[in-house]
Amino acid sequence: MTTLSCGATDVGSVPTEADTAQQLALLESWLDRGYDALLVSPITPQNLNSALAQATAAGIPVINVDELIPVDAAREAGIDIATRIASNNYQAGQLAGQYVLDNLEAGSKVAILEGLAGNVSGQNRRDGFADTVSGTMNLVASQPADWDRAKALNAATNILQANPDLKAIYACNDTMALGAVEAVKAAGLEGQVIVIGTDAIPEALEAIKAGRMTGTVAQFPYEIGVLAVENAIKLAEGRPIPTRIDAPIKLLTAANIP
Repeated sequence: MTTLSCGATDVGSVPTEADTAQQLALLESWLDRGYDALLVSPITPQNLNSALAQATAAGIPVINVDELIPVDAAREAGIDIATRIASNNYQAGQLAGQYVLDNLEAGSKVAILEGLAGNVSGQNRRDGFADTVSGTMNLVASQPADWDRAKALNAATNILQANPDLKAIYACNDTMALGAVEAVKAAGLEGQVIVIGTDAIPEALEAIKAGRMTGTVAQFPYEIGVLAVENAIKLAEGRPIPTRIDAPIKLLTAANIP
């Protein structure tokens, strides 16, 4: 979460992507600091809503970043969101799915490692991949791993044990993809299973360069942050901003990583 006040910016976060209550407590502690805008990336579409409703009541503009709060849910909660800025997560899953279609024989077994239950970004990535490969590939498993590497390792291990001829794993973030890479290695299947993640974190990019991981859908969070702050400044200055901004995404593989 980021706040903007008179040219100064404060940034706060919580230790893990599962600390919904702690994230809410952090935001609540900031509501009386006189900020000119709140830039929030909730862990789920609901966990910050009570505090954001208070922000709206106090006249603090809200910019929703990355994990989007649905329009109807915001309306019901009494939240006025000035703009929503995010990658198209469904398209991220589509990009990964299209790579699988382009590089595997029809009927190949594939699997998905999902994120935290209730997280819309993860659900959209999962659905984008599943819808793309449906009818061509054999989707044998779609299991949650809560964005966690160890859980992803366990889930991927179980999937591989049940399907030793598995040909691809799509993970809805890179942390889980790296867990899947470990499972593939432990199963002695390196080079035989496509592993694609999402986010383009540094460790994933290094794994792709080293040939341990196939690819990742980059979301360019730096650019997302720039867009969020630029529009917060415009809000503070009373200038108009769009109600929705789609940030760029791109599938990165060893062929196009610098």
